[in-house]
Amino acid sequence: MTPLGGLDLGYSFAAGKDFVIGVGVSYIPLKAEIGEGNVDSSNKISGELKNHYTLYLQPTFIINKDAAAYIKAGYNHADLSVTNATGVSGDVKGWLAGLGLKVMLTPNSFMAVEASYSDYDSIAGTRTTTSGGTSTSTRVSGDPKVAQGSVVLGFKF
Repeated sequence: MTPLGGLDLGYSFAAGKDFVIGVGVSYIPLKAEIGEGNVDSSNKISGELKNHYTLYLQPTFIINKDAAAYIKAGYNHADLSVTNATGVSGDVKGWLAGLGLKVMLTPNSFMAVEASYSDYDSIAGTRTTTSGGTSTSTRVSGDPKVAQGSVVLGFKF
């Protein structure tokens, strides 16, 4: 489990009785280390993701004046730097699906809990090792996926 903080800016508009459509963007300004591979345990891609953002659509169902349930669909993007392979792209893209519950704490503040799943582009590169004067190149790859739970504290304007 890795705790991360982020920023979220969204706008919601009424789309009928007890139904709201939200659109927004989330940004995580922190770096996250990755380690992923499918060749064997000694040939894993490792590196870091940074400047992660998500553009999302969030249909929301109003339960009562203080609570709402929502589903979320989005597009993810992050900068990728790999430390042990060459030929790897400089970013990863993917999609997000999630659901959550939002509860108003005061007229202007809220708390939400959310579960989501993200699936990113497959990444691949080449690792070259030298032993006894002989160089060996090995193809390494990964298919990053993230399942996460979030607790959100927010303020509405």
